[in-house]
Amino acid sequence: ILAMASLAVLLGWSLPASAATRLFVVANEYGSIWEIDPVTGKKIGETTLVPSVPTTHPGLAFDGTYLYYTDENLGVIQAYVPGGALDHTLPKPGGQTLPGSGLGASKTSVFEVSLDNFITEIDSTTGTYLNTYTFAGAAEALTFAGSRNSLFVVVSDSTTVKEITTAGVEL
Repeated sequence: ILAMASLAVLLGWSLPASAATRLFVVANEYGSIWEIDPVTGKKIGETTLVPSVPTTHPGLAFDGTYLYYTDENLGVIQAYVPGGALDHTLPKPGGQTLPGSGLGASKTSVFEVSLDNFITEIDSTTGTYLNTYTFAGAAEALTFAGSRNSLFVVVSDSTTVKEITTAGVEL
């Protein structure tokens, strides 16, 4: 995708704004989310977190419309408009304020993984819990792979990453 984006820039093509062509990072020390140009690596936008304080164990996901954020100090998942304000919140499973806040987002759901090996699928509009299951060793990091309709999750705080279905079956 990065190579395609670079080629498009060189040829003067414009790319549609979507999750695949936009890159976001949590800037903990600044209490904000930065949008980074995927071609140049330069900061091109910023969203201030509420509250705007340094955080730990952050989780961040983008569904093409909203940036979903949480950390170990929040009992909710916050949804921001990129470069804008907090739009709404979603309930975090059990109101957890513990480490292990990996997030992934599809067009309709937010997936959250916690240190107790639970992965929860939350409706991104209503906040309803759609599915919860355990996946052995799942903790801290998770992402949704839209083109594959699957999740990638870090296992046992290691360099091992496993691909699973959105229902928790290993692929």
